Amino acid sequence: MKNNKGFTLIELLVVVLIIGILAAIALPQYFKAVEKSRVAEANTVMGAVNHAQAVYRMATSLYSEDFEELDVEFNTAASSSSYSTDNFEYELDGTAASTARIVAYRGGSTNPQYTLGLIYSSGARCCTDGSQSICASLNIPTGC
Repeated sequence: MKNNKGFTLIELLVVVLIIGILAAIALPQYFKAVEKSRVAEANTVMGAVNHAQAVYRMATSLYSEDFEELDVEFNTAASSSSYSTDNFEYELDGTAASTARIVAYRGGSTNPQYTLGLIYSSGARCCTDGSQSICASLNIPTGC
């Protein structure tokens, strides 16, 4: 008798099928984890700006609409009301006397994948995207 060593076609197909199922389950979870790490960057920047806004409001009784007036240092030079990183574009928004907010646009401010916001007067965080699926996966309340 001949001793055949190796795998049959059925065995190889079963292995490929199992790998495909594992990949279909693992990839969405991986992308969700990556997006949560990007949101952690936005939360850090928005938290620092929120603290600087609180200090600025105590000194002037107004919110600032200019990054340069706040006691926050960025790695790159910010314009007066916007700041960009690899992951987000940040903008100060609102009226200086009553309500102001910082908005983080993921994917650019012209056509963002989703938007994160922090309203200074109430301390409320919010998230907006067309399908609400990204905001739901990030566990951030929707509606800015």
